[in-house]
Amino acid sequence: MDEITLEIKIPYPHQNDIFLPLIKRIGEKEGIKGYVERTLEGIKIVISSNEDKVKTFMEVLGSKLPVSFFMSDASVEISEEEITNEDFFIKNETLNILPVNYGLCPSCTQELLNPNSKRYLYPFISCSFCGFQYSYLFYYPFDRKNTIFKYFQMCDNCQQEYDSKFSFRYKYPLTSCYECFIPVSFYEDNEEVLSLNPQSNLNILLKVAEYIENGKDILLKTLNGYKSISKHFQPNSYILITNPEKISDIAYLSNKEVRLLASIEKPLVKLQLKEEFSKKENINLNFWYLKFPDDPLIVSLSNFLKKKGIDYVFVNDESHSHENCRIDFDIKIENPQKELKVAIVQGKTLVLEGEKGLFPCILKIDKDVEKTVKYKGLGCTKVGKNEYLIDKVDKIQNLEEKDEIKGLDKYDPYKLAIMSVIAEHNLFDEKAVCIYLSKRFESVIAVKKTDIKPLIKVLPLRSSENEDLTVSLVLSEISNLLPEYDRLVKRYAEKFKINLEKNYLNEYLELSYGLEPIFNIIGKILNIGNLDTIESNALDFKISRGLMVDFVIREDKGSFYIDWQKALASLMSYRLAGDNEKIISFSMIESFSEFIENQVSKISTKFNTNNVVITGDFLSNTVLTGRILKHLSRYNVFTNTLLPVSHENFVLGGMFID
Repeated sequence: MDEITLEIKIPYPHQNDIFLPLIKRIGEKEGIKGYVERTLEGIKIVISSNEDKVKTFMEVLGSKLPVSFFMSDASVEISEEEITNEDFFIKNETLNILPVNYGLCPSCTQELLNPNSKRYLYPFISCSFCGFQYSYLFYYPFDRKNTIFKYFQMCDNCQQEYDSKFSFRYKYPLTSCYECFIPVSFYEDNEEVLSLNPQSNLNILLKVAEYIENGKDILLKTLNGYKSISKHFQPNSYILITNPEKISDIAYLSNKEVRLLASIEKPLVKLQLKEEFSKKENINLNFWYLKFPDDPLIVSLSNFLKKKGIDYVFVNDESHSHENCRIDFDIKIENPQKELKVAIVQGKTLVLEGEKGLFPCILKIDKDVEKTVKYKGLGCTKVGKNEYLIDKVDKIQNLEEKDEIKGLDKYDPYKLAIMSVIAEHNLFDEKAVCIYLSKRFESVIAVKKTDIKPLIKVLPLRSSENEDLTVSLVLSEISNLLPEYDRLVKRYAEKFKINLEKNYLNEYLELSYGLEPIFNIIGKILNIGNLDTIESNALDFKISRGLMVDFVIREDKGSFYIDWQKALASLMSYRLAGDNEKIISFSMIESFSEFIENQVSKISTKFNTNNVVITGDFLSNTVLTGRILKHLSRYNVFTNTLLPVSHENFVLGGMFID
């Protein structure tokens, strides 16, 4: 039979090469010739064999290879390359493979839910290519002796898997099963039941599923810490989908968003909820975070909940006391991580915040610096030519020959964040208009030439711990701007029963530079809710044009500020005229995005650049971000693609700021 040679390209800019050995193992097992290699764009696979073997390889690859949300659709084409070797190998086998807290791969999921498997419902299942690996790590390198598993000896069956070249656990440090690792404990009414085998785990999970079915909350220790699971919505919970077939009854979602949910990273995905679901669960916002199961215990429990007709539950990361029902186990989670949050905005995948499934990571940057920096528990250091590791500070400290770690607390957050985007996209020698929008740090519009120079900041908010006092203070400041504003404030206060006679002379006042407290106090004054409510209201407004809102620049002592106080004054006049919260919210967001577009237009013309850098955790307001990106569509827009737009990106930016 004639041989066919195919070239498969998988765009995958993320630099963890964990999936290349998996592809090699599939190639070896299927007896196919060829190789896999890491390229600048992603993963390249070249295979050569007869039609039957090529078809089988493609089918196995499609069923076994986990999908990362950093991957794009693969391309397959006939190749003219001549394959002379008779085996399958990794070309240029210098790989960056890091232990990460992923969800389960297809093989481990199948093994976990198969009653005939020795790891049926096993809470600690993982393999070389998936699962919670980072949770157990003491320090590098990722060997068994450097994890909690050093205290446990593999049984004979696990040792065979560990030694088998074709096993997905070949030389895998965390290989284990019921026979050679710790049990889990089930606590019911202060009585403990120890689970040592699949049958006892089955009994426990069936009982827990029954608890949830009857409306009782349970506490579950997972490989990323404790999770409170309930049928009842709580404001700080997320929605765990136990039956993916029913997700379209819960939220509006595109194929891209389905792919995000199902990815190996298993992030929390920000989605627009369906009206019927929101009413049923008494959720007063249009957007919420949804997630597919990732931890083995939660995957197992979700399977039983689905069979009971429970299509979703609410999960809270905060640990509460549930004396009546709790599943626990007696090992410490060495590296609990904040859940990763993502969203699709104008077709772009934005990583909003978080750590799990993302860190540790290695980034390849076209600039070489010798430095180690840290910010709030995360650090960044050079580990090779143009290669930078982002990881927990204690892990970096344990690496050999590391200089003193430099803290970034005294640096301007906007510079750190903007520089992280510049580094990701190699814009070091390019001019760009830069936008940093932050919930709690100073937001700026800046220009980057040789360095980053702020041009426009946001007028700070003078605030008190007493919210009513802050309202009075803001309205007083607006009154002092113009005589007509003074009359407006008095009319507004009279109609909406706001007491302006507040004594704040002896109060401690602080300056808030973030956009979140500013939007929240505007929402309070306009009686349209907080930042999240404003976003939901704006989404509900179905007309393409809103009201004209006066976002303008105020000059003070040679500095320029976005004058949100004048914008608030114009919004107050519309509120007095009877306009509702939906059009007010939409107009506020639309006018703010138009203001940004106008400033970008002026600055880009002045400095002769078509590049725009945008980042900051305020981009989690996806309605606002969508409007901004739509208005900036004629520019070359760059944002973080491998890192969150939140403060987690500071350490990369800090590497390249003197």
